[in-house]
Amino acid sequence: MPTSGGVIGTWPKTLLDGSTLRLPRFSVYDVRGRNLERNPTKPEYVIDETFVHHMKDERIQLDRALELLKEEAERKAPVLVPDIKEEK
Repeated sequence: MPTSGGVIGTWPKTLLDGSTLRLPRFSVYDVRGRNLERNPTKPEYVIDETFVHHMKDERIQLDRALELLKEEAERKAPVLVPDIKEEK
C-alpha cells in the first residue's frame, strides 16, 4: 500500500513545568536531495491486506511478493558454468 508521506522528524522540547512536548523539527530527504514530506511511496503493486486477512492468518502481501520473486527468478535463470577441473 502507498505510504502516508509523513516523514517530518520530531524533537522533544521540555516545558517550564518539566513536561515534554514533541515538535516538528527536521525533514527527511532522499539521495537526490528531494524532501520526502508529502511525497508518499507509490508501489508497483497494490495488495489491499485488511484486518480480515490478519484474522484469518492470511498474508496476501507476502504471498504475492513471493510469487513475483519466483516469476522474476524464472525469467532470469542463472547461466550454469561447467565445472573446471584442475589438471595435476
